[in-house]
Amino acid sequence: MLLCSAFFKESKLLRLILTAITICTYIMIISATYRMLLYISVYHLTFLRLFVLLCLFIDIFVLAGVITGEYNKKFPLFRYCVIVISLSYLAFSFARPDYFIAYYLSEQKESLDEEDIIFFTTELSVDAAPVVLPILANNHWTRKTLIEDSNYDQEISGVTYQYYIDNYYSKIISSANERDIRDFNYAFSIATKYAEKNPLKKIDGFK
Repeated sequence: MLLCSAFFKESKLLRLILTAITICTYIMIISATYRMLLYISVYHLTFLRLFVLLCLFIDIFVLAGVITGEYNKKFPLFRYCVIVISLSYLAFSFARPDYFIAYYLSEQKESLDEEDIIFFTTELSVDAAPVVLPILANNHWTRKTLIEDSNYDQEISGVTYQYYIDNYYSKIISSANERDIRDFNYAFSIATKYAEKNPLKKIDGFK
């Protein structure tokens, strides 16, 4: 659309074609969003899937700016796009996406398994700690899932599942002890408080 506007002479026909392209693109965005939501409903939420939704959200506003610039040549398209993308990404970053990913997963699954242990403790940042730590401390998944699962105590690349849990706690506690006022981190500060409120309980039968 930008190339057509830049290299072709203005005409009503060109505007009609670009407007039609815009409408078709919005239909594609709606379709892509719906299919991603269906995918999430089956395979649950991850950071990349949430990031896809963010990009689709940004596409809506960027495309609106492009078509506005076609009808209004004085419209500051570049500045508009920079502001939209910057504000959207900043809002996404400060919204603690990993927290909502962990919360969504914990609410959607009736019982969590060993794969969830690895996902919670290795794939998500400490922003998710307020959700993850109470689950780990209270053994929400372990008594009915891991102990009854014949594969729960098998090692993965030489590391047991208990190692992932212990390492998650130690990472939070050690970071709290090593940080001072100069490298204060809000996410680790909150995580440390939740780690103190939810001390780790060893699981019978865990290696």
